[in-house]
Amino acid sequence: MTTPVPPPVPGWKSSLSPMMLSALVCPGTGQFRQGRWGAGLGFIFVFLPAFVWFFMDAIAFLGAEYDFFKGFFMGRDVRELPRIGILVRPFAVCLIIYLAGLADTAFAERRLNRDATGSRSRGAWRES
Repeated sequence: MTTPVPPPVPGWKSSLSPMMLSALVCPGTGQFRQGRWGAGLGFIFVFLPAFVWFFMDAIAFLGAEYDFFKGFFMGRDVRELPRIGILVRPFAVCLIIYLAGLADTAFAERRLNRDATGSRSRGAWRES
């Protein structure tokens, strides 16, 4: 015997698109659009130093590449190709923070929508 499913309670339901688009630009902006200022500032103040770290290592790597190829084509003795491994750690840190910001924005928005409609059942957020 199956129980009938009650119709959804009308309530505030926002679109996830503007939140995710703003979160794609920079971690923390999606939280700002949700009115979560502390979380937004936290993500920005953690992401920006990590991005600067990656950017500075990328500039150093590209400078070493330029010197390598300049020396190679000028006939100078070149020791070895610069290692791209210096970019792996800062890129991984930036990627983890970036994905955490996206996930936090999406889960917080779904939680807000679920709380606004009064639906507490398991998996209700998956229907949207």
